[in-house]
Amino acid sequence: MLIADQMPYYPLKMSLLDARPLPERPIDFVWGNRLFRAVDASDRDRILANPVAAIRRLDQAVVEAQQPIYGMPDKCPVQGDILPNEARIDIVVANRMIRVCCGRCVKVVKARPYQYLAMVEFANRERALRMSVDPEEVSR
Repeated sequence: MLIADQMPYYPLKMSLLDARPLPERPIDFVWGNRLFRAVDASDRDRILANPVAAIRRLDQAVVEAQQPIYGMPDKCPVQGDILPNEARIDIVVANRMIRVCCGRCVKVVKARPYQYLAMVEFANRERALRMSVDPEEVSR
């Protein structure tokens, strides 16, 4: 179920560790409630040898892929406040980016991820609809 849930949000078409493209049928596996895709068994074993570094790389790829289409770029979903430029923390939950204002909000999201994932996904869908009507929306 975790693989099916996170697959649409997986940001890479290549190995997490090197530039080898993922094959048509990569090895999909879950570690720490996160989907990983590997080129082959040795690629999977290298990811599992240092999963903390792999999660950091995957998180970075998720944020880079989702920032341009993120539906709440200037608002913390926990506090509901407008985010000052210097107070933005991008975290990743289930291969989805969530932008919050502070460390306390990071803890709140991690305690109730389903609540904030739903909120952010709704905002992302709304922004995608606006972008389909007004392509300039992507730069706002």
